[in-house]
Amino acid sequence: MFGNAIGMARRRLSPTIANRDAGSWKRLVAFGSFLTTLALTLGKFIAGLVSGSVALMSDAVQGIADIAVTLVTLYTVSVSDRPACPRYTYGRQKFEAFASLIESALLFIFGCVIVFMGMVRLLVHSEPVRIEPWLLSIVAVTALADLWRHLVLQRCARATGSIALGANAMHFLADALSSAIVFVSLILVWAGFEAADLIATFLIAAILFRMTWRTYDHGSRALCDSVDPQVSWDVHEIVSQELTEAGEAPLRSLRLRLVPGTWFVEAVVGVPQDTPLVRVEQWRRTIAARLTARLGPVEFLLQPDPIAVMPVNPAGSDPEESPDDADRGSSPPPP
Repeated sequence: MFGNAIGMARRRLSPTIANRDAGSWKRLVAFGSFLTTLALTLGKFIAGLVSGSVALMSDAVQGIADIAVTLVTLYTVSVSDRPACPRYTYGRQKFEAFASLIESALLFIFGCVIVFMGMVRLLVHSEPVRIEPWLLSIVAVTALADLWRHLVLQRCARATGSIALGANAMHFLADALSSAIVFVSLILVWAGFEAADLIATFLIAAILFRMTWRTYDHGSRALCDSVDPQVSWDVHEIVSQELTEAGEAPLRSLRLRLVPGTWFVEAVVGVPQDTPLVRVEQWRRTIAARLTARLGPVEFLLQPDPIAVMPVNPAGSDPEESPDDADRGSSPPPP
């Protein structure tokens, strides 16, 4: 199902991301992920109820979290593609970072639910797990589907710069690992190691808590405009080098902000008052071209900070002498 949706997207959209409708691609991928999550979660619940495996039911509970997460992602990728306006001058891409924080909260809640289910199984006597070959087939299919979904979402997130789809890609990789753990635990239970089911339950909870932190960190960094320090140093070196070659134009401050798909770079430069604005614009164009070659799409703002220029005194004159004193010294004496 998800593969058909991606195939349809590839046929509808051109090969290069510059010519693609990135917003339509993101919405199509998010909607395909939602439909896939519904099908996989239903299969996990049926398998969990039939087998009585608490690990399989934990994986199904994680699927409920996936449904909520994909719904939030589908909404945010639809909103984030709206153009900038007087209220949102940088656009609405930060909505995707906010969606990552919502996703981290949901993952934490469902992780606690899985821990509770494991404790109930540990403290309360329950029926033994029933293993059938078709149950193992369902778990194997869900693991492969989650892995495929991770790869598709990761590719789309990297191509479009989507924060929400990037967080989903990490999440579904954890889902694939959880399903693989359930598959191994069912094999061990079938072989007679009953405790494997309970161990797998707590392992799934641990994976979910780990993904909670990673998703929260991913979203909070985007909201706080955190960038790679190496990128900051590279940009500082490029700007400083161009200003040094241009003449006396010291770099006062430098700020970077990454909005999905575009870097916003602002530099405040000390510029002599008598410098023509045409020359400042030439600096801006040259620096912007180098930054685009290094980072990709860049909107570069060069803000000049005027520096007062001291007048040059004629040769042989006293630098402390005012112009009026010089005029009086050169005038003939009164009769």
